[in-house]
Amino acid sequence: MDKYIYHRVIGTSVTLTWLALSTLYTHIEMDKHLPTHPELQVFKDLSARYNTVWNAVFLNIYGVVSLICDLAQIKGGDKEVPHGVKKFRFKWFHEVVFPQMVAMSIFWPVYFFDRELVFPAVVDILMPPFGNFVFHGLPILYVFWELIHLPEDQPKNRSDIKKIYSISINAWFVFLTLYTKYVDLGVWMYELLTFFEDSMVFPFMFTIVGLLSYIAFNAQWIIKDFVWKLRKFEKLTVKDIHFFKSVYKIYIQREYKDN
Repeated sequence: MDKYIYHRVIGTSVTLTWLALSTLYTHIEMDKHLPTHPELQVFKDLSARYNTVWNAVFLNIYGVVSLICDLAQIKGGDKEVPHGVKKFRFKWFHEVVFPQMVAMSIFWPVYFFDRELVFPAVVDILMPPFGNFVFHGLPILYVFWELIHLPEDQPKNRSDIKKIYSISINAWFVFLTLYTKYVDLGVWMYELLTFFEDSMVFPFMFTIVGLLSYIAFNAQWIIKDFVWKLRKFEKLTVKDIHFFKSVYKIYIQREYKDN
């Protein structure tokens, strides 16, 4: 059993629990406040289309599969988990979960610049600031936690990890955004797009998330390798310290005898 399996189980369990509780709370508050705040209707109509919600679904898929694999390993039944399930776990994390969650961090700079562009203040009725952090902050922290605690030798062949899933998901987000505006509801999912609609940078707005996910996809291997090198360096350093202590002790003893 690998050294960091309990770190992963705890991190996954906490994240999935908080996401579930936050989602339940939001739905309860929606039913309570919608009659007196009709402006929330737009948010309700769009809620199933937001990138954040889709990413939460992707994260939950990974979390469940991750817990199945890790809990089976803890109980000594890791061999009973089909190889395809374990392979899917790492493939889904590295291709989808990590890149998409890191790309979602673009939410925070825009939020602090002008929150109305991505998360209107009226939504605070449904989701207080802590709930906002759970949905838009906790998943980002979680994927970094998971990345640095995954086994060093997984996936065994990184060349098997392609960008197909990630590219497909980003294409789906673009399609969903355009469909909502021009076919279905006639509005942009985010006020940010309305803000830039008549500007020259508007076409590039559809590539930002894809670009960030591409950068995150490639950066994850650098981060993971760096963390594991640090761990090995720490182990080596501890051995070296004991070695030099022993040498120093022998040297002092000889000096003492000579004197």
